[in-house]
Amino acid sequence: MNARAALLGLLFLLVLVESTWLPPFSPQHFGSPFLMAFRFSFVVVLLVAMIRGRRVGFWLGLALGFLHDVLYSGVIGVYAFGMGLTAYLAGYAFLFFHRNLLVVGVVLLGALVACELIVFGFYRLFLWTAAPLQTFWLYYLIPTVAVNALFGLLVYRPLLGLIGRDTDDGAGT
Repeated sequence: MNARAALLGLLFLLVLVESTWLPPFSPQHFGSPFLMAFRFSFVVVLLVAMIRGRRVGFWLGLALGFLHDVLYSGVIGVYAFGMGLTAYLAGYAFLFFHRNLLVVGVVLLGALVACELIVFGFYRLFLWTAAPLQTFWLYYLIPTVAVNALFGLLVYRPLLGLIGRDTDDGAGT
């Protein structure tokens, strides 16, 4: 199977799973004050940016962010900007670092936190949310980043085998 087709199929499947099957397993469904957003498709985009290069990650992040804007947000462009930028920066980091699991985990954590803070910053800037930063940090950011980073570390090796390292689709560019 073509690696691009497999990757696009995986992203499509993850978007469906995030929006249909996983919400009943979130803490807010059980009455907890903690909120959690499953961003498994974005985690895969970040890993692709780390493996295949920053430009591939940017375009996938921009497309996935636009899809998130259309499906989940009332504003077009916030998630597209945040996901595209952080995927580009995650891929850019691997021009300077060797690719091992520890560095992948640190870059993944940083990119997830950065994307959520960008989205929250835009929402605060345009007064679409009134939540203070401390509440956002404790009740939303920490659970969301922890679950998504754990998922990313679990799927890194299988994804590396799926899309490969040494293809000519822009690795390192």
